Amino acid sequence: MSKKDLLILIGTPSEIVAKLLDKFDREPFLVTLNRHSQKENPYSDRHITYLFDGPLENMSTYINDLPDGFESVMAVFYPSMQIGRKKLTLQSDAEILGQINVGLLSCIFMFRAIFNKYDNLPGSFVVLGSEAAKFGGNQISIYATAKGGLLSFVKGVAKEIGVSKKRINIISPSIIKTKTLENLYSSDDIQRMEKTIPLGVCGEIDDLVSAIFWLLSKESKFVTGSELALTGGR
Repeated sequence: MSKKDLLILIGTPSEIVAKLLDKFDREPFLVTLNRHSQKENPYSDRHITYLFDGPLENMSTYINDLPDGFESVMAVFYPSMQIGRKKLTLQSDAEILGQINVGLLSCIFMFRAIFNKYDNLPGSFVVLGSEAAKFGGNQISIYATAKGGLLSFVKGVAKEIGVSKKRINIISPSIIKTKTLENLYSSDDIQRMEKTIPLGVCGEIDDLVSAIFWLLSKESKFVTGSELALTGGR
């Protein structure tokens, strides 16, 4: 195969994939990994459906089976298990463990596999966090815990991978108008959230895509281990 850049999108919603690909000068070799609840992405060169009902360390097999011969490697980690606002005392064991497994541990195991598989390649990686990592948030304590873990992970592992010309950064959005947000909250709830943002509006998908692409691109070549707050001033 002719050499290309490898782009691995983990749990990235289909509404973002097409907009992100439009920004590349040349088409990367695209691998999408999505949980069983997601549909196959039509833009993928390879689509992988994965589950969480086995040992998390087995997730490395999805990465180990990918081809070699790339010029660089990029990845975006997006998954989180969102159950809406719910008191800790009302959350089941499965809900608590699911949020940690999906939102934090899968990130650690996935990136360990990527760093091992493509040890000699330069690359840039983006993790989707949340402003909740810093202030918690009412009745989303486990979700916030997972996002806080992602923030610490990014800052720590950036120091390890710099020697191989790899960068990793995290985006911490506040309220972005996605399908997930609209599924979890009513329009009245979203309007109330909007009033808490100094700019007076929620973020759009395009805002998120532009931030992801900038962190993947050479325009941010001296940025690693950093948090980009995408909050409208909150």
